[in-house]
Amino acid sequence: MGRLEVRVCGARNIGHTQRTGVPDPYVKVVMGDRKKTQVKYKTKVAHNSLNPVWNEVVKFQIADYDSAQVVFELWNDNVIVDDLMGVYRLSVNGLTRRVVKDMWVILTGTHLSSAELHLQVLAVDFGADPQPSSTMVHSIEEYIGAAATNPEMVATETKTTASAGDFDSVEKTMCGEPAMGIPLQAQVAPSPQPLLQAVYLPPQPPPQVMYYQQIPPQGGYYGAAPQQPYYIYGQPPM
Repeated sequence: MGRLEVRVCGARNIGHTQRTGVPDPYVKVVMGDRKKTQVKYKTKVAHNSLNPVWNEVVKFQIADYDSAQVVFELWNDNVIVDDLMGVYRLSVNGLTRRVVKDMWVILTGTHLSSAELHLQVLAVDFGADPQPSSTMVHSIEEYIGAAATNPEMVATETKTTASAGDFDSVEKTMCGEPAMGIPLQAQVAPSPQPLLQAVYLPPQPPPQVMYYQQIPPQGGYYGAAPQQPYYIYGQPPM
């Protein structure tokens, strides 16, 4: 028998299923077709959450790799009767040995058409042969440790594995964080030059007119009449 490990990471866009308040979601994981052979697991309840996080690992023994399915059911915890919010069925016949499928899948079966579940699935010792470039691990715990020490490796693997169309239900490729490119230099306009402040000077008084007295020479002859002094504009002669 083969070993299958599944990590139920979280959900998003589950919406409101009740008139008042926020839902209290949890996930049921069911393995097997007949009730007497079913293996069930229930995550903890995430109270008052539209985007819950669980990060719980479930491990199964797989006998029939071709027909085995794992069913994920998203429920809302109520006092009287719980509400089923969505279902996803995972076939294990398309898995690659020791390579984690890290993906967001769309839940079906209810009116919550946008609800998604985040899963990490690992076929430990069965499945198709991995590619030489694939990142191989022996357990989900090892994959989680690799994600903590080398996020770029996990992001590359996520993009590759989530794009494979080997599941029997509708699924979405996991959207990673936006790529960080080279930041553009901001085009900063030069600061405007400050306006010159007008300085108003009081009007200058007109220059004073200077007059000086010119003494005419006196006659050197007896009997000549003396001349009257007169005034000239300008600087006096030195």
